[in-house]
Amino acid sequence: MGNLPFRARVFIILILILASAGLALALSHLSSASAMSWLSTALTVLAVGAATRYSVSVSAKASLVLAQPVVFAAMLVLGTGSAVWITALGVALGYLWQGRKWYNALFNAADWALSLGLAGLFYRTLAPAGPPMLSPTSLIVIAISWLIFFTINSTLVCTLVALHRGQNFAEHWLAIIRRAAREELAFLVLALLMTLAAQQYAWIVVLLVIIGFIACSSGLRLLLLSRSAAR
Repeated sequence: MGNLPFRARVFIILILILASAGLALALSHLSSASAMSWLSTALTVLAVGAATRYSVSVSAKASLVLAQPVVFAAMLVLGTGSAVWITALGVALGYLWQGRKWYNALFNAADWALSLGLAGLFYRTLAPAGPPMLSPTSLIVIAISWLIFFTINSTLVCTLVALHRGQNFAEHWLAIIRRAAREELAFLVLALLMTLAAQQYAWIVVLLVIIGFIACSSGLRLLLLSRSAAR
């Protein structure tokens, strides 16, 4: 981390402190978990790690970060407290699995956990009682929660990039919004499908959806690469 500008290091430390405080508050949600709950949590962490590790690039400027719908569905089904811990551990695992530096993995884990925690706090405050997606009001709250998750996540990343590389924050952030709009809408739909599957058939279905989506994404990548080569 010594090769980063001073302002970037201060920003990373600040995000780590804020995320650590949020994780400490969420820790009480894990204290009474059963052995089966711990097992399902561990499997979900591995799924998030794999989804982060095997994110698929579909062009030179866009990639499918599959962990986004996975952690959002976990927040809807398991609750915010469990989901932020799953997100922090899974994303850190995924970035370390990619061979990223330790501070990169920690920052991204903190960024994702903080973003999801604030989105989950909004959802739990305004969502109607009962399972997700049983009313139009619930769907509206879910959509706004996703927007909060994506906005905070992208804002923190763009801030670090601006501090590290000296790029214009507004230009970089708007470029991400333009490139990712359709991708994020597709991910929101995927998160809803995962949530429905988890409510009806437990998390084994979610894992199957993840595997299937990775396969489809890999096929899409190969298709795009073949078309680029043909040109």
